[in-house]
Amino acid sequence: MPFDQPPAPAAAVAPATPPRDTALVIDGATVIDVESGNRLTGARVVIRQRRIVDVGPAARVAMPTDALRIDGRGGFLIPGLWDMHVHSAYAGLGNLLLPLYIANGVTGVREMFGQLFAMKAYRAQIDTGALIGPRIVGSGHILDGPKPIWPGSVTARTPEQGMRAVDSLKAAGADFIKVYSVLPPDVYRAIATRAKAVGIPFAGHIPGGVNAMEASALGQHSAEHLTGIPLSCSRDEVAIRRMRDSVKADTDYPAAQALGRALGSRVIDTFDAEKCAAIYREFVANRTWQVPTMTVNYSISHLDQMTATDPRLAYIPKFLVQGWDPKTDFRLKALTPADWENSRKTWALNQRILREMVQAGVPILAGTDVLNPFCMPGFSLHDELRYLVEAGMTPLQALQAATVNPARFLAATDSLGTIARGKVADLVLLDADPLVEIGNTTKIRAVIAGGRAYDRTRLDAILAEAKARNAGN
Repeated sequence: MPFDQPPAPAAAVAPATPPRDTALVIDGATVIDVESGNRLTGARVVIRQRRIVDVGPAARVAMPTDALRIDGRGGFLIPGLWDMHVHSAYAGLGNLLLPLYIANGVTGVREMFGQLFAMKAYRAQIDTGALIGPRIVGSGHILDGPKPIWPGSVTARTPEQGMRAVDSLKAAGADFIKVYSVLPPDVYRAIATRAKAVGIPFAGHIPGGVNAMEASALGQHSAEHLTGIPLSCSRDEVAIRRMRDSVKADTDYPAAQALGRALGSRVIDTFDAEKCAAIYREFVANRTWQVPTMTVNYSISHLDQMTATDPRLAYIPKFLVQGWDPKTDFRLKALTPADWENSRKTWALNQRILREMVQAGVPILAGTDVLNPFCMPGFSLHDELRYLVEAGMTPLQALQAATVNPARFLAATDSLGTIARGKVADLVLLDADPLVEIGNTTKIRAVIAGGRAYDRTRLDAILAEAKARNAGN
């Protein structure tokens, strides 16, 4: 979502010194294997040149003579966390937002709509140590229909335009194509075909005119926010889709909004568990990942009841928080009390759907939808992990959704996702065991991002800078 950004101030907290030949050692921690749930106590992890060069019991792994040692005794070491749905790559927001991910142990993000030039610039600055921030993969611009929801989207009216847009986005450096809500079904299908032909994944919303099973069969790599699933699970799906056609709701967002309000709770009341179970089986068979983003689903459905009392808001730029008022949000300002009540019923249905997906073995990724209302960089990833556990995941499964699952999704298990020799040194040292209580992921003692160490003092300094900057606005 585009913003008018103020210029970014110079960072008061200098990024960590770029890794050199000097070894960095985390000594004495319990290393958590996020694939199996096994724990290795009293471990020693040796890092050089941003990579883990050895990990094992301290009795076996020699302490390098030149080591910078981090005391891990009593701590629990996990891979760096990923937020797989964010919006941070905008000019002027880098110093304001990206350090907050590191302060919260989030060492990787998937950008779902930003500026490609900003994303590339931030990547380069983070790599050289000029900017504190996570590793970034991203789509750049949204690919939407002829009447796009968000300014700055790439648009396509015809299948031919859709295919050309795939080519241009790939040539511009997008890591994947993000499809969006009001793409005409024939254009969406052409995008899917072209993306497969040129070897670039596509992910995003399941457009309103497309059934969730069809999206899976066409190869959509991930679906965000559980979009398209409640309607695809309705016993009245065919009739509702006819209504969508009659008001052109598949290509016009205001029409889709109006129809959604008119239908009220019909989709909810006609939920068919057997239809949904068939969709889950299709997702499993096709490896269609789900990024449920329960954090934003909750905030959007309860925003009329939420107040700016969360202490974490002190770290978020005020001009962003001011935009989280439902009375000024074009998506929400027309909602009536009855509409808000129906939105909370949709939230309850989404909770049920996620719980059933977990039981069915649908692959899940943790994502939040930063910068939507009350979706805060870094902080909200921990909220999302809690929502996943509330939906029936074990703490280990929730942790996998933010560590090894992103590595699998990105085809990067050779370098990311677990703590092993040869992997990139993206790590979080916790003061308590997250496999006992998922909320322990917030108890951060140190973060290693790309081999650069941030102890608690440096992490607190990042937060203090953000808080002081916002207090002065």
